[in-house]
Amino acid sequence: MGLLLLVVAIPFDGALTTWGRGLRDEVRAHSDAGGYAVEQATQSFGRVEGTVAVALLLMLLAWGTGRSGPRVATLVLAVVLAGAASAVVKVGVGRMRPGPVKRDVGVYETRIAGPVRGFEGSSYRSFPSGHTTQAAANATVMAFYHPLLLPAAIGLTVLVGAERVYTAKHFPSDVVAGAMLGTGVALVVVRRRERGGWRLPWEARGGAGSERDAD
Repeated sequence: MGLLLLVVAIPFDGALTTWGRGLRDEVRAHSDAGGYAVEQATQSFGRVEGTVAVALLLMLLAWGTGRSGPRVATLVLAVVLAGAASAVVKVGVGRMRPGPVKRDVGVYETRIAGPVRGFEGSSYRSFPSGHTTQAAANATVMAFYHPLLLPAAIGLTVLVGAERVYTAKHFPSDVVAGAMLGTGVALVVVRRRERGGWRLPWEARGGAGSERDAD
C-alpha cells in the first residue's frame, strides 16, 4: 500500500507542492502570525517534543505496571534508528527541496541529484521527510501498545506530512516515503524487543514487559 502511494504521489509532486504553497500564501495574507503558529503546532508531533509527549503518554498509561520504562526505551530506540535511516537515505538520494525554478509562475523542480549533492547540505536532503519519519515512528509505537489510539496516531502523522507539503518544505512523495520508513523501522524495533531482543545495557534480559493493552 505504501509503495503504491509513493508511486502515485511522484507524478503529482510539483503540482501539489505549488497548490499547497499557494494555499499557504493565502492563509498568511489574512493572518500571518496565526498561520505561522498553526504550522509550528502541527509539525511538533514530528519533532523532539512529539516524542517526549508520546513517552509521557506511554508512562502514564502504563503507570504501576512495570511496563513504562521498557516502552519508553522502545520508543526512543525506534525514533533514533528511524532518524538515522532517514539521514542516510537523504544523503544518498540527494533530492533538491522544493524551490521555484521560475518564481513568477511558481514551477517547482523535483530533481534528484544523488549523493554528491546530498553531502552539500539541507537543500539537497528532501527525500524522505525527516519530520514525517519521526512522526510515523512515534505513532507506530504509540498505536502498537494502545490500539485504540491508532486513529489519533494516523491523524497526527497525516497532519505533519500535510504541513511539510503545505509549507513547501517537502514534496508529497518525500512525505509518503518518510511515513513508510518511520513505520517500518518502528515495527522492526517493537517486534524485536517484544521477543526479548535489542535490550539496552541497563535493561534486564527477557521480554519488554509490554504486552499490547486491550484499552
